[in-house]
Amino acid sequence: MSIATKQLISHHVLEDPASGQAVDARVGDCVQLVFRRRLGASRWRVAQRPSYLVPIEDDGHVFSFLVFGSAELASSGDTVRMERQRSGRPDSVEVRLLDVAVTA
Repeated sequence: MSIATKQLISHHVLEDPASGQAVDARVGDCVQLVFRRRLGASRWRVAQRPSYLVPIEDDGHVFSFLVFGSAELASSGDTVRMERQRSGRPDSVEVRLLDVAVTA
């Protein structure tokens, strides 16, 4: 006899998120950040992330993370720091700070 369990995975998609935007996610959820493409060759990068967010996609404009671990390991309000670097302008960096809280 086998016992089947069904676990629902939620996908949290933040399109062109503003700095300070927050998302609540459960362990096992997917968090996706989508940034608009702009004129020029600028690209976004993950400068800082909590250890419980495991990167599964990174193409410079779309970033996906799996919320991993346990809710006890993740403190509420951990920050993801995204930086956009513009080609030809190394001193010009745009920063977005996003709060990711893990809920039970």
